[in-house]
Amino acid sequence: MVPPSRPSGAGLAAADSGDARSLPVVEPLLASLGHVSPEQQLTKALACLQAEVSAIATADLAEVVDTARPAFRSGIGWSAHLREQQGRSRLQVTVMHVAGAELCSESWADGASDLAGTTGLMLAMLLGIPVRLHPGSGATAVAPGER
Repeated sequence: MVPPSRPSGAGLAAADSGDARSLPVVEPLLASLGHVSPEQQLTKALACLQAEVSAIATADLAEVVDTARPAFRSGIGWSAHLREQQGRSRLQVTVMHVAGAELCSESWADGASDLAGTTGLMLAMLLGIPVRLHPGSGATAVAPGER
């Protein structure tokens, strides 16, 4: 069943600038995908993002969020929570779609001196945004679909 249409802009939160007109309306997207499962909608939105973006230089949280703007316009959001578990810090990053599907990643954060950087890396991995690692870091990044 397709929910009734709302006037353009209804139900949108204002952007940081206070201008809700710049935000897209997600309801028509949901109406056109009403027969598709929430997981399929999330997968499609992530695939569209991955087709649009190229590798970013760092997993800096601000750069990851800026790169992921097309995903946010297609109904994807994210959250990060730091909580104590058995006397240790645990970071949880969740990517969610407006239809209800979620992806989650968790990591111990005891030694994470840069929580924003760790959050950025985890968010990039969940969204499938490739990160170019600097030479000498001892690690390599592989873009989604490459081996």
